Amino acid sequence: MTSSLASPAWPEDGHEQACAHNQKRGLQKRIIYLREKMNDNSAQIIRCPKCQAANRIPADRIGMTAKCGKCQAALPTDPAAAEPEASYKMRCTECGAKNRVPGGKLNAGAKCGKCGSVLKTEELFTSQPIMVSDGNFENQVLKSPLPVLMWAWAPW
Repeated sequence: MTSSLASPAWPEDGHEQACAHNQKRGLQKRIIYLREKMNDNSAQIIRCPKCQAANRIPADRIGMTAKCGKCQAALPTDPAAAEPEASYKMRCTECGAKNRVPGGKLNAGAKCGKCGSVLKTEELFTSQPIMVSDGNFENQVLKSPLPVLMWAWAPW
């Protein structure tokens, strides 16, 4: 005697399709979440004091313990450390490479990252115009670590 109740007809690959669909939906939700986190402007960038890697710390985690993602060193997450430090971009007068000099190291003898020569950081704070002649044109204009605005005048 046969039973009138038959087992439901499941397609052989229906389970795999459902799992793949759920995985795809989960991946899409994760991507949306990560995009929102990346666009979150309330996060602070804190540089590791050991390896100088930039680490994104969410605003709600400031003041808590955190580790560097690169070297695993402890990060200073107090609100004062979360404030970005002023930095200056300068060109090396020897090799022409661009260098980012932190504000705290301006008077500490900053060096070029490429050739190792000492950067002329005192020129950052020159407050008056500089007289340029044929004798100092190369050093003052061509080898200046900063952009130069030059005004030439002749009496004729």
